[in-house]
Amino acid sequence: MRVTLVVNGIRRELDVEPHRSLAAALRERGGPAGPGCADGTCGRCEAVVDGEAIRTCLILAVQCHGARVGTATAGEAAA
Repeated sequence: MRVTLVVNGIRRELDVEPHRSLAAALRERGGPAGPGCADGTCGRCEAVVDGEAIRTCLILAVQCHGARVGTATAGEAAA
């Protein structure tokens, strides 16, 4: 599936599998997402998605189509 996001102010178009988490999709496509636990306990994947803090390992990339994503990796609270 094709997903369009604005990640830290940069528009990205990703081809993702429907079951892929946002954290995994960003990591696989060379985007800003650090390693983490994949079950939401460590908090390393937390990002601001459309103004709301979300653990990106717990949300599907396809659910974020059209969203603005800000990651700590870029040193920003929100994009």
